[in-house]
Amino acid sequence: MRKLIAVVALSLACAHALGFEGVVEAKIKRTLAHNGPAWGGCMVELVGTPVRDSGLACANFRWVSFDCAGELWREGERMFDLALLAFAMDRRVRILATDEEQKDGYCVAMRIDALAEE
Repeated sequence: MRKLIAVVALSLACAHALGFEGVVEAKIKRTLAHNGPAWGGCMVELVGTPVRDSGLACANFRWVSFDCAGELWREGERMFDLALLAFAMDRRVRILATDEEQKDGYCVAMRIDALAEE
């Protein structure tokens, strides 16, 4: 039993050291597009709970990068387009973000879902 507890504790510690994924659900308060690599080139500010409150080890801000500069993955611009659509329609989004890869201290979105009104 002690070995099992030790293995689980070690696994959790290593998982956080390697990066963590967290889900944030909120409306978008503000968008940012930047001509350059800073902040990944595009970000959104979420309403309400800071991203860090989801368990992610990133800046304690409400901002999430989409990496439109394409330094981490190719889908950033497409995800940012969906974020802009959700912002224009005043819809909630669910963002899966990671702190393994960060842009200037901000967590980076790996997935975004636009949610229908309930």
